[in-house]
Amino acid sequence: MTGGRRSRSTEDLKLPEGLRFLRDSMVATALSMVLMYVIVALIFFAREGEAAYEAFEGGAENPGNFIMQSLTQGLQFGIAVAVILFGVRTILGEIVPAFQGIAAKIVPGATLTLDAPIVFPYAQNAVLIGFVSSFVGGLIGLAVLSLWLNPALGLALILPGLVPHFFTGGAAGVYGNATGGRIGPW
Repeated sequence: MTGGRRSRSTEDLKLPEGLRFLRDSMVATALSMVLMYVIVALIFFAREGEAAYEAFEGGAENPGNFIMQSLTQGLQFGIAVAVILFGVRTILGEIVPAFQGIAAKIVPGATLTLDAPIVFPYAQNAVLIGFVSSFVGGLIGLAVLSLWLNPALGLALILPGLVPHFFTGGAAGVYGNATGGRIGPW
């Protein structure tokens, strides 16, 4: 631990029996993404009214289509994360031993490095908490920039991408949980 006091782990969170399915990070990620997409679609609909129907595939003849598209996009994000995590497990199980064997002969002393999702299975709650915290921080940063730069200047503001927030925030959540529990390394 690098400093500060240690708190309880995010993995010690007690969920009601009806919410135990959220312990699986893939299910929790997919559901949180569905929720985010649907909320954004509803905000867009509230802002644009009937014109919002034209922005979605199917248009005005299928008024509920934007909700279904939001649901589908959230589930697709969850599926993509599942594919990545299964790929990480494959890398760990098959490629790492092969690399170590090759590296010992060709590049002695080489160190194997892996990407951030390698830590996701160790603290599934921390991944979700880190992702949501990172995304909220990105939205707050976007709001501060938009107020500070004022869109009248004609500058483009980049919306926070969900995938980068998932990987950086998720990994930060796992490392924060490992070094300081729920309050992180403070």
